[in-house]
Amino acid sequence: MPGRSCRVALATSLLLIGGSAHGEEQRATASPGQVVVRVVQAGDHAPIAFAVVTLSHLDTKTVRRMATDTSGRTAFTSVDLGRYRLRVTASGFLNWGDSGVDAFTSTAFELTAASVHRSLSVRLVPMSSISGSVLTTDGAPVPDVVVHAIEVGASVSDGPPMPSSRAVTDDLGRFAIAELKPGSYIVGVGARELGDTMTGRIGVPASFYPGAVLVEDAEKIPLDPGEHRLAVTVQTHLTTFHTVQGQIVGGQPIGGAAVWIAPSSDLISDEAIYSTTAGPDGAFKFPAVAAGSYLIKVWSRSPAASASQEISVDAESTAQPIVISAVPHDAISGTVGAAPLTGAARRSLRVMIDPVGVGLARWSAMRQNASADVTGKFQLSGLLPGRYRVSVIGIDAAVQSVTIDGRAYRGHEVDVDELVSTMDISLTTDVGRILGTSAGNDGVTHVALFPEASALWSLADRGSSLFRLALVGPEGEFRFSQVLPGEYIVAGLDPSALSGWRRPAVLGTLAAGGVRVIVNGRKDYPVQLRHGR
Repeated sequence: MPGRSCRVALATSLLLIGGSAHGEEQRATASPGQVVVRVVQAGDHAPIAFAVVTLSHLDTKTVRRMATDTSGRTAFTSVDLGRYRLRVTASGFLNWGDSGVDAFTSTAFELTAASVHRSLSVRLVPMSSISGSVLTTDGAPVPDVVVHAIEVGASVSDGPPMPSSRAVTDDLGRFAIAELKPGSYIVGVGARELGDTMTGRIGVPASFYPGAVLVEDAEKIPLDPGEHRLAVTVQTHLTTFHTVQGQIVGGQPIGGAAVWIAPSSDLISDEAIYSTTAGPDGAFKFPAVAAGSYLIKVWSRSPAASASQEISVDAESTAQPIVISAVPHDAISGTVGAAPLTGAARRSLRVMIDPVGVGLARWSAMRQNASADVTGKFQLSGLLPGRYRVSVIGIDAAVQSVTIDGRAYRGHEVDVDELVSTMDISLTTDVGRILGTSAGNDGVTHVALFPEASALWSLADRGSSLFRLALVGPEGEFRFSQVLPGEYIVAGLDPSALSGWRRPAVLGTLAAGGVRVIVNGRKDYPVQLRHGR
């Protein structure tokens, strides 16, 4: 019996082993793929350990995550065939794979029966920082004030503007703002009341590096990848502070209105330093405003009304609340028109109106969206003066032109300088895709697309979406979708060029070394960036 028991046990073991091997064989057959990812630092290609690599199946929505080892390497085994998107994050580096529409499309790849093993290399761009101090004109440190680092000229293709990065000064007036992406920045100090004196309340007004009171007089600070800018001193001064308060009315109190106050009429980059929202009774309050002349602007979405009023801020003028009368205006009537848009297609259309070149607070207050009915008609509650990007979601088409009160704009960007009553949007499906590769250009992490016509380059720093960036994929690939007909330049960028590539002088250099592409119809346009370009 002992021999029989041994034989049974041996047979059972062999059966289990055979079953396990068969199961592994079935799993290998079902999931034959392997994806190896190596993560390195852009520039010197130093390996990055402990980077988190996320692999997402676009169809099944399955998500897998792994961390890189000390060589910067990780491997996903038993990967099902199909379409995937890659995302990589690491402390101290820009996230790879989610930095904008054009960048996002370059991170997708497919595992097929003919290509089940993929080796991908990802180059991460190091973040930067700004540190320094806030001092008064006599050299005294200013503690407990908020310091903002506001990026200048971010493209609207990157989505809504991000809140400014910020820090609070310590007892010695020192600050440090970390994890900034390469770019150009304005450093500003938020207004702060410091206390009461024999002559009244004092504090520091909003100030900008190096010592400007108006944002347009601020000096821009360019940051290269991995650059840590030290000893940035923002100089400010002590001044008398007052409370500015009042009520927004329009026949009756208007609650929920957005209210801005600034020392000039240019509110483009105020980054919410002088903004608030009126309460349900229309009341608003700015508790610490330095003496001087200001412009108050009011915007209400519902009811649709606006106001603009100049005020002087001093002890006498702020003794009583200010009453601001908002003027009602009609809603904007619009249409979306194009031959292919019929039936079910129209019922899914949504019109998006996004402001260009503003901070997050103004972007939230200014942006509009509306659904178009089956006839293509839509309504908006009104637009503040400014520059906007018009887009239509729900169809593979691009905005060809926009007509506002009879004035036509080619493309999808418009300027609004007064009250608008009508908006007609024409769509076109005659858009192209630029598909390219930068193989052999190991230092190139991004690719720029911009108009060949230098007359348009002045729009770059205003956040125009004519100037787009695509992230270079792990195999050197990049893509730009929904490109309107026109003449463009495609040029590769290494990390050191990311901070100022939108400046006209830099665009000229990129144009000289880039590739010219003429888009004239609905098709794919292949581009090969040559070595060193």
